[in-house]
Amino acid sequence: MPGASEAEFEGVIRALYRQVLGNAHVMDSERLSVEESQLRSGRISVREFVRRLAKSQLYRTRFFDGCYSYRGIELNFKHLLGRAPDNFDETRYHTSILDTEGYEADIDSYLDSEEYQATFGEWTVPYYRGYTTQPGQSMVAFTNMLKLLKSASTSDYDAIAHQPPIAMASIMSRFSQGRRTPPSDPAAVIAAALQSVVRSSGEEIGTATPATVDSLLQDKSDQQGREIAQLQQDLAQVQRMARMGESFTGHLKYNSVASPAEVTSGDGAVLSLDNRVESQAKQIEALRQQINQARSLALVGEACLNRWRTRIFS
Repeated sequence: MPGASEAEFEGVIRALYRQVLGNAHVMDSERLSVEESQLRSGRISVREFVRRLAKSQLYRTRFFDGCYSYRGIELNFKHLLGRAPDNFDETRYHTSILDTEGYEADIDSYLDSEEYQATFGEWTVPYYRGYTTQPGQSMVAFTNMLKLLKSASTSDYDAIAHQPPIAMASIMSRFSQGRRTPPSDPAAVIAAALQSVVRSSGEEIGTATPATVDSLLQDKSDQQGREIAQLQQDLAQVQRMARMGESFTGHLKYNSVASPAEVTSGDGAVLSLDNRVESQAKQIEALRQQINQARSLALVGEACLNRWRTRIFS
């Protein structure tokens, strides 16, 4: 990093170790002094430093050796790409690389990906981004990232021992029996229902009836209702600390998210379910935004609480 001051360089180094090692404590004797010198002089980029750190024994012994393979993969996603795995295909891709090419090739697959280049480039320190709303992001990736994020006072290494993967259950549920989760758009649900119904032998027996449309929309409504309940639970877990952070910052006034109203019209029950699904989708989006804000304030509140504890007990 030619031209950077000593303070700026040390700040970048601290951010790199904190991100890639999941906030784990690093002793001076464990630091990559040669690579730090090369980064300081500009002979390697931030991306190359991340690559060497992720391939080092410092990282491997913490997050790969003796660890569940899928747990290691989800931590690689978190540390190197700043998000949780989005689907089973992503995790299966990396297990295939690990099985056929080995650990270092798998690390390269993250750092050389188009996603990494487009998001961080050569000189940006990776950062957590999967807990914010993004175009094309699935609900599974969003909620899994919230599960992977720990408080500022803990590290991924503290929680790693014998811990199974956190994200795999919800990822696998999206691909049960080889099928993806039904679309959230009511129009897409109806379109799927109106497709021809085919027997297992392949013989066409007709098109879906209004009752089938009603049933599929009801299933989608029930599924989104469960998602809303989970998001509300996630929000409740961080609200207390978030309110403490709010008292220090003066930001974020919590507004309750109303339950979707039952829609009645001359078009009957199908239209009511259609509107209910759409209303639930909006409620889910609002809850995601609230959780995002609450987590930011919770980090502030926890930091302030830790400072208070230090003053009291020191």
